[in-house]
Amino acid sequence: MEKDDDKKKRLHYGTNILHDVVGALAKLKHGDSGDADADQRHKDDGGVGGVPKSRLSRATSEPSNISSSQKEIKGITDDEITVDDLVGSSGGKNNVMESQTGIIFHKSYAFAAVYWRHRALPENGQFRVSKTTIEFEGIVGARIMLPLDTPGLKVEKASRMGGLVKDAFQVVVNSQEGETTYLFTTVLKKRGEVVDKIQAALGAAKEGHVSKDRTKQKAPLFRMPAEPKLQQMTIIGKQKIKGISINDYYEVAWSEGENCNKKQIYAPFLTSCGKNDVKVTPWEMGGEIVGDWCGEKYTQQRYVTFNFMKQTIGQTLVEVKHTQRCRRLGNDRCIVQMTLEMKGFPYSDCFVVEVRHVASRVGESDIIVEIGMIVRFLKSCLFEGKIKTNTGAETTKAQLELLRQTVEACKPFVKEATPGEDGEEDDEMDESVAAGDHVVGRSPIILPEAVVAVVRMILMVLLTLFRNLREAVHSTRVAQSSSTFFG
Repeated sequence: MEKDDDKKKRLHYGTNILHDVVGALAKLKHGDSGDADADQRHKDDGGVGGVPKSRLSRATSEPSNISSSQKEIKGITDDEITVDDLVGSSGGKNNVMESQTGIIFHKSYAFAAVYWRHRALPENGQFRVSKTTIEFEGIVGARIMLPLDTPGLKVEKASRMGGLVKDAFQVVVNSQEGETTYLFTTVLKKRGEVVDKIQAALGAAKEGHVSKDRTKQKAPLFRMPAEPKLQQMTIIGKQKIKGISINDYYEVAWSEGENCNKKQIYAPFLTSCGKNDVKVTPWEMGGEIVGDWCGEKYTQQRYVTFNFMKQTIGQTLVEVKHTQRCRRLGNDRCIVQMTLEMKGFPYSDCFVVEVRHVASRVGESDIIVEIGMIVRFLKSCLFEGKIKTNTGAETTKAQLELLRQTVEACKPFVKEATPGEDGEEDDEMDESVAAGDHVVGRSPIILPEAVVAVVRMILMVLLTLFRNLREAVHSTRVAQSSSTFFG
C-alpha cells in the first residue's frame, strides 16, 4: 500500500508540474508576462515562467510521464532529458508533440534574420539554434556555423549606425587571433527573446546538457597544413575530389600524357577557350628552377604559348606565355605555380598574373584543389585598379573552367572511399571562398574603396550645393525685406 501511495503521489506531482509548464508556455506564446510575483519569487531559483528550478529538476530526474517506447523512438535517454526538453524551444505548435503519456518538446529554434556584413551589403536568411550549434544560412549563399561549445563564444545585444539604431544582436568569438563579430537583426521576432534563447542554449552547453552523442566523434581525417604562399593570394576556386590520389591528379591535370596512360587536357582546354597556335612543351626536369614571385624551388618546368584576338580600340592580336613550375610532396601535395605574361595591348608590359594550383590530400583517398591568383605589377601604372578587375575576372573564369574539366577527367580514375571517411563535410566546392573561419559560401559583395570615395564625394557636393542654395534664399529674403522697408 505504501508503494502504491508513493506512486500516486509522484504521478500527481508530475502532472502538476506539466500543468504549470504548459501554462507558462501558453503565456509566453501570447506575449503575456504571466505571474510577475511568481517569476520574481523563483528568479533566484533559476525557474522558468513561474516554475521553480527545483520542481523542474525533479521532473528531469524522474521523467515518469515519458514512456520508454517514446524515448527509443526519439533517441532520448533518461540522463538526456533536460530543462530544455520540458520548456521547449519557442513555444510554437511545431515545437510540441502531444501523446497519451506526456509531452515531448523538439530542441530547435529558428527565425528570419539579416546578417550585416562589415563594409558590404546585408544578407537576409534564417538563423537557427539547436542543442549543439548556432547557424545562419543566407539567401545569397553565406553560411555561418558555430558550435555552442566554441571557446570564447558569446551573444549580446548591439546597435547599428554608430549607436543610433538599437535593434541588433551580435555573436562574438574570442580566440588567440583576436575577436570576430557577426552582427544580426531579427525579422518579426523580439531582439530580447532571441538573445535570451541563444544565451540559454549557450548556458546549457556549458553546463554539460549537450547530448552525449557529441562525445562519440570520429577521429579527424588526415589534412595537410595550409599552404603559406596560397594564403597570400586571392582564392578564386576550391574543389574537393573524392577517390583520387595526388599522383592520379597530376597525371590527369598536368602530365599531358607523358609517361602515363592519361589523355592530354591542358592543350585541348586552351583550344576550347578559343586560343590559337597552342603549344605545350614537355616538362624539363632537374636544374635550378626557382619561381620569380614566390622564390621557391621546383623540380620541373615547362612553357605554354598561344595567341588570340582581343577587342581593344580595334582587333588586336595578343601573345600569351605561361611559365609553369611544379613540385610534388610524395602523395600528399602537388603545387603548380604559373606566371602568365601577355603582349599586344596597352599596358600589357606593366604586369603579370601569378596563378597557383595546390592539391592536398584529405584522408586516404580524397584531395582538395585550391586555386589562388594575384596580379603582380612590374612597374607603376595609372590604371592598376581597372587592370586588376578586368584581368582578375578573365583569369578566374578560365581557371574555374580548367578546374571543372579536370574534375570531369578524373572521374574514370576514382577509387572507392575508405570505410569511415564518409560523413565529412562536403561543402568545399568550386567557387566557394571562406569569408572567415566559420563562414562558407559565395564571396560577399564588397564595395570597392573607389566606389565608397565617389559616393562620399557626391554627398559632400550635394551638401555644399544645399548650403549655398539656403544662403542664396536667405539673402534674397533679406533684400526683399530691405526694399519693402525703404521703398
